[in-house]
Amino acid sequence: FFCPALFYSSHAIMPCCDCGHVARTLRLDDLSASTSSGGGEGAKSDKHFRHLSTLPNYAEENECEVTHIDAAVVFDLNARSMAIDVSIKLDVRAVRDRTFQLNGVAFEFSSVDLKAEKGGAPISIEHRYDGKKLTVVYTADSGVAAGDTLVLHAVYKVDDPVSGMVFSTNVKEDSPRFACADHETDRARYWLLCQDEPQVRPQYRFDLSVSNKELEGVTGYANGVRKVEQEQPGHFVYECDFPTPSYLVCIGIGQYRQVTAPKEVLEGLGDIDITYIAPRDVTDERLKRSFAVTPMAMRWLSKKVGQPFPFPAKFHQIIVPFIGGAMECVTFVTYDSLFDMDEVLARDWQHLCDLVIVHEMSHSYFGDSLVMKYFEHAWLKESWATYMMSCFLEDNGLPDSVEVNSNKYEDFKADLYDNAQRYFAESREAYVRPIVTREYDHSWKMFDRHLYPGGGWRLHMLRRMLGDDTFWQGVKNYVGKFTKGLVETIDFQRELEAVSNRNLHRFFDQWLHRAGHPIVEMKLSYDISKGKVELRGEQVQKKKNEAEPKQYDHDWVEVFDIDVPVEVTVVKEGGERRKEMHTLSFASNKGANATCSITLPPNSKLGHVEIDPDFFVLLDWAWKESPGSDILNSVLTTGRCFANQVAATKAMLEHHGVMGVKKVAAALKGVGNYLGRGLVAKELISTSHPLAISAVVDAAKAEQHNLAAVHITSALSSLSNPLRVADIEHLIDNSAKRDNYLSRLNLFEALGGCAKYAGKEVRARVMARCEAELPRDGHHGMLALAGARGLAAMGGEAAAEAIKPFMEKGVLSDYGRRGAISAFGRAAGQATERSYRQAAAAHLAAGPIFDDVEAIRRAALGALASVGESSFATVIENAKGTIAEQHYARELLVHIRKLRKASAGEDQAERIGKMIESVEKKLGEKGEKEGKEEK
Repeated sequence: FFCPALFYSSHAIMPCCDCGHVARTLRLDDLSASTSSGGGEGAKSDKHFRHLSTLPNYAEENECEVTHIDAAVVFDLNARSMAIDVSIKLDVRAVRDRTFQLNGVAFEFSSVDLKAEKGGAPISIEHRYDGKKLTVVYTADSGVAAGDTLVLHAVYKVDDPVSGMVFSTNVKEDSPRFACADHETDRARYWLLCQDEPQVRPQYRFDLSVSNKELEGVTGYANGVRKVEQEQPGHFVYECDFPTPSYLVCIGIGQYRQVTAPKEVLEGLGDIDITYIAPRDVTDERLKRSFAVTPMAMRWLSKKVGQPFPFPAKFHQIIVPFIGGAMECVTFVTYDSLFDMDEVLARDWQHLCDLVIVHEMSHSYFGDSLVMKYFEHAWLKESWATYMMSCFLEDNGLPDSVEVNSNKYEDFKADLYDNAQRYFAESREAYVRPIVTREYDHSWKMFDRHLYPGGGWRLHMLRRMLGDDTFWQGVKNYVGKFTKGLVETIDFQRELEAVSNRNLHRFFDQWLHRAGHPIVEMKLSYDISKGKVELRGEQVQKKKNEAEPKQYDHDWVEVFDIDVPVEVTVVKEGGERRKEMHTLSFASNKGANATCSITLPPNSKLGHVEIDPDFFVLLDWAWKESPGSDILNSVLTTGRCFANQVAATKAMLEHHGVMGVKKVAAALKGVGNYLGRGLVAKELISTSHPLAISAVVDAAKAEQHNLAAVHITSALSSLSNPLRVADIEHLIDNSAKRDNYLSRLNLFEALGGCAKYAGKEVRARVMARCEAELPRDGHHGMLALAGARGLAAMGGEAAAEAIKPFMEKGVLSDYGRRGAISAFGRAAGQATERSYRQAAAAHLAAGPIFDDVEAIRRAALGALASVGESSFATVIENAKGTIAEQHYARELLVHIRKLRKASAGEDQAERIGKMIESVEKKLGEKGEKEGKEEK
């Protein structure tokens, strides 16, 4: 699963695909309904991964396990309902309680019966349904024995399921009607009677049809192969004989268009059918643009893994609104409509779309063919898919639409660095946890930044440690051995050990089964007269844990055994530069400190030092003390690693005052990597120094690399200086000429933030400009989002009122409307009058939180939390039944805690106020008494 929220550096939409890359650039954490982190990432990450009393989670031991599901599903696309007739085969594994359970939420059953497959004799049963599970008990005299196969037949109806099935919103009369399933991690149960667990992998037959006979151009799809010879008119029959857990099942039907990849682009892929599908209002041109990389990516992937593609007959890719990121399914992938790109969005986003395609396609091996045995091993799919994105950049670089002849190695390192920073941010701001753990409140919480980028980095370290040939041979053996099987972490470890002849227990214990990562503070001393350099590092992660014990759900690893590469640049007398490699070695049996001593050659001096410039170790490090402004400036101006340039920027700004600001400002445009320029710009903006702001504004004006422009404008989006309104307006005008969505989104946020504290006339002008963007809507509401973000940054009653009309159905596209709802919450939360905040909260509670679309309901609940009125915590709590349980566990609880914390603060403020009133009263009485005595 890919979730834009989990993937990006400001990072948020919802997991498989940890769409961090999408959310990072769009900053959808503010303007979309998302999980987070992972994933994901509307709602911010919960501060706790699991409650301290949480017990380990284990895969169910099913007395009877589902092996085949045959479902006839009749959709009513207008009423958002399904009538389902299902036959389920179950293998009897053991006879203990004579009981089995099937998941199914809010079903209306017409009949349930059980029979033996062999002979078809009916079996007497008792069954009960509690709204979530169907429990079936067969009688003691039934003659059922281990090894038998049972067939359960059920007929039921599902009306407007709260999750698991996305229906078209039908806002306009001519809008296409459709439905599509969306399951991860356990949402098949909202429409399909099943054992909704990853270790249960049945085969399937689906017969799909619609009751809306007036609809034209209806087509259906499902996992596996279409069986035209079995179809009745208006029906679509698919059979999937590949063992598939319920979360990887997907069906859909409706008014879709299809574009099949021509044979000439399928060279080397056999007879595979690669088809792109979307609602009929998506053009062929946009479909081809979104998925053009698919054949090339498939050839690359099968070569990289060293095994044939697991599904040689079919690989379809489907765009559906509000899928929430992207989701791998056996034989095809579903994508959110945000991956439907017009020409403008493609300039910002084509590389991200390509990477997400690689991520999801990688799941064909890691997740679909090799299925995690249970959720503690989820890294074996999501960490792998994340790391394959990085590897794709390493081998292919950015597409020419972004940068012609890009530096592939620098693109690879940029992705690794960004992944590390997203993982560090979650560890720093929320919690730490082992990558492999059974202790979680809900399986969905496993899909976070620890799992995606954190686990991906651990794969990278294994590759660096074992070497490319050995590592990839181990991967090839692992995939070949466990195809169509269930896998655990130990299976992967053993295959790597077999091919490398190494004991990897220390690595897996340290990096996967225990929590945390090394946090190192560096110091450098340089004796020029003796030519002696000493680099000292101290691991401080344990100190941080002890200083803030309530912040963490798990103890950090006290000291990591790591070897950190150190590159020293030596400058000879004639100015010639030479690089030397050294190692800073930490050993847990020697404490948290390590030292690397270096003697420079005669007649030379130290240029600078770069820590792990080729990214061997997952290391969160910083200069505790400045190694000297000359050394830092040398890294900034001549260093080869942008990560070290960012570290030098931080040290320069922290330790060298205005001189540091000047040096960093002067170096900004020369930072070679597009991500590095954005990160240096962000550090400059954080100083609020006029020189720093001017440098970033100038860099934004001059920047020609589209991705760098997005990152630099993202740095500007946090600006709140009223003197910079004219500068931001000028940048917006320039971005309009460049026809760029994402930079405009960032710049409108900056404009609103700067105007917030400006004079009345300037505020009025900026508000009018932001308001003018709202009705423009644009592709996926991108233009409306820009105006909404500007108004949200301005905040207050007037801004909220300007947004309010655009929250209504039919005024904007659904994506624009979702953004308007989130922006309304942000703006209303900054209103000075509590009566207005209460009215705004009541407005959200009266309508948007009950919208037909689950993603919009979640956005509205997030907006309600943003308004900050604590009395509405109960409203959010009561909305539990309107969204999937996994989203309640990950999002709504965060909102509720936020509001209840605000309530506690309000109560405390009220108590303090009363105390002050009491003291003032007593002082007044005392003063009055003393006055009388003086008289």
